[in-house]
Amino acid sequence: MNTTYTKLVKELIFDFLEEQETWDELPVKEKKKLFNLYETIIQSVHQAINNPDVSPIIYARDGKSKRMIEKAIVDLRSIVPEVDRVYVGIVN
Repeated sequence: MNTTYTKLVKELIFDFLEEQETWDELPVKEKKKLFNLYETIIQSVHQAINNPDVSPIIYARDGKSKRMIEKAIVDLRSIVPEVDRVYVGIVN
């Protein structure tokens, strides 16, 4: 991805997360984790849009992580409808 695209994606994610009620209450470490999660989801959507035959999969460590990723996907649906093309799987 080019730097302009990367910068725009990061700004989009940051703006989106700042609008969330609990964002200001989170510790810095949790903010970084959450930001990285949303960035991974958006990058997966980008790949799916540019490659129609691709069905992106994001792997979770356990059921709790899977639910957290799925919630993030639902949260993003209002601004990125294509996020529904992303699947979440558990890897043991």
